[in-house]
Amino acid sequence: MKGTHMIGLGILLFGSSVPLAAQGGLNEANDWLSGTVIVTSDYAFRGISQTLEKPAIQGGIELAHPSGFYLGTWGSSLNFGEEVNPRAQVEMDVYGGFGFAPANLPDVDLGVTYYGYPGAQARDYAFLEFGAGLSRSFSLLTAAITTAYSPDFFASSGQAWHYGLDLSVPLSLFTLNGALGHQRIEHNEIFSTPDYTHWSLGLAVGVAGFEVSGAYLGSNLESAQCFGGAGLCGGRTIVALSRAM
Repeated sequence: MKGTHMIGLGILLFGSSVPLAAQGGLNEANDWLSGTVIVTSDYAFRGISQTLEKPAIQGGIELAHPSGFYLGTWGSSLNFGEEVNPRAQVEMDVYGGFGFAPANLPDVDLGVTYYGYPGAQARDYAFLEFGAGLSRSFSLLTAAITTAYSPDFFASSGQAWHYGLDLSVPLSLFTLNGALGHQRIEHNEIFSTPDYTHWSLGLAVGVAGFEVSGAYLGSNLESAQCFGGAGLCGGRTIVALSRAM
């Protein structure tokens, strides 16, 4: 996920909570606002590098209301290796939704994300994705299951579905985390890969107000199946430094 929430449903609903922020005063509104800046050795989206396995700078800002509504934006530098203009050099996402915690049941998150690629509109990369997730914290484990649906996925490759499982184990000095996901695409020939499964295993530790994280990730795509042999879907290690604001 790009933001602190799972992607889901309901950007327009957030508008109803904005007047409440004004009534609460400046200090309370600041408590609802959060941001993150990240420097990473590679930007991978669902197991596939978006930067030719080169470093990326990322950042986001989110406004989350106590009622459960949230709205945010997130961006990253990227490099798809286009040899002629227009080139995609930045991804800029806008997302929003609603999260709530029913009594004695898993937490629920519903939302929607728009993935935008400024300057490369002619390549038709942009897409919209609706998502839903359930999460539950136990004594030593937090688990989440997610599903996402796009009516017209990246580069107009048709309908797409993603299913994910995320696990997090907080320990005294660091946090272990793992993820498993499966991506289905209607027009695989346009997306340039078959349907695939991806995974990651990593850890994160706080150091002097920063978070240092590392993960090993990969997919079941062979090199020849990955965008004509691009080699961007194989196993690799990614490290990142982030600061929450």
